Amino acid sequence: MDFVPFGVTLHPVDATRKVWFISGCSVVLEKGQQIRKAALVEAYWEKNDWFFSEVQNVGKGDKDDPCFTRAAEQALAAELAGE
Repeated sequence: MDFVPFGVTLHPVDATRKVWFISGCSVVLEKGQQIRKAALVEAYWEKNDWFFSEVQNVGKGDKDDPCFTRAAEQALAAELAGE
């Protein structure tokens, strides 16, 4: 899986802690095809070190997904035509 970040948002958890949400696009393998989906990584600073979550796929890989590409649209159309 690949993850390409494109934005960071800072959210305070409480008076002493903050979490950074790193948004981007991931590339995952589904049914033998690479699909681009919106994804998120959470990061926080604790005890003088950074901690990162696993990549969380939050998109569906469809036309409404901000990471959806023209190539994916063509592949989806071809798949639907074959049904």
